[in-house]
Amino acid sequence: MLYFRFIYRRRYQALRVSRTWLRNNLKDIRANQGHDVDGWYPSEGWCSRFCGRWAITSQCRTNKKKFSIEERMPAIQAFHQDWIYGVQRSGVQRCPKYGQYPASTMYAADQVPMPFSSPAKRSLNEKGSKRGNRFTTASQDGKRFCNPNVTLCAKEDEQDVRIEVIFQNDTQGARITANEKEYYENFPNVQVRWQYSAWADEGICIDFNFDFRRQTLDKGHVLLAMDQHSSQHTPLAQTIMVFFGHSTTFYASQLHRLRQPG
Repeated sequence: MLYFRFIYRRRYQALRVSRTWLRNNLKDIRANQGHDVDGWYPSEGWCSRFCGRWAITSQCRTNKKKFSIEERMPAIQAFHQDWIYGVQRSGVQRCPKYGQYPASTMYAADQVPMPFSSPAKRSLNEKGSKRGNRFTTASQDGKRFCNPNVTLCAKEDEQDVRIEVIFQNDTQGARITANEKEYYENFPNVQVRWQYSAWADEGICIDFNFDFRRQTLDKGHVLLAMDQHSSQHTPLAQTIMVFFGHSTTFYASQLHRLRQPG
């Protein structure tokens, strides 16, 4: 019964399995069978014998990139060619080194979801199996509670754009107390927002564009590199980008091209 649970979790759910998980499940099975498990817990020796009997080893998750550097090199070279000749060399050369945009006017923004869980890289698995690991529990797979939106300047000593932190909140901050909001607003380098799924939707992207322009207004024409989120491609978001077009160039970095050849 325990081995069947193990196979189902690894083969069909692709979830991590630890020695503690095996011991807890054995105790649960014995309790369901009517055995008295008060004060009883499987030993480490039993766990080692079980793993040896069923050819189970502790394996570490390694690099999961599907394509090698050699396979991705044409896409990488095409990206740099588009960047140099499609953006930097296409306008007024404001910088003799970089081209149209000096390092102090180039920004890149990206979101990093934080599910507040840190699954270990190691898991018990069948010998010879190459199956990877998902999150520790199925309910945490893809679920996020906080999403920092980080905007970095190419010139490392000029990080003048605040980090945005988007928290998950069903009412999008409507029930947050005034004192708490005032406390967050006093952060000098962090902008706190709330959204139903803790993600940068259309409204947050538009607010971010306004805040970004206010914080970089003294630099004149700047460049903001973003990714391919659907919320950045809505008609309203595109209209806002066109409105700022005279002072901000929005460049979709298309880094997804680096993940597959061609």
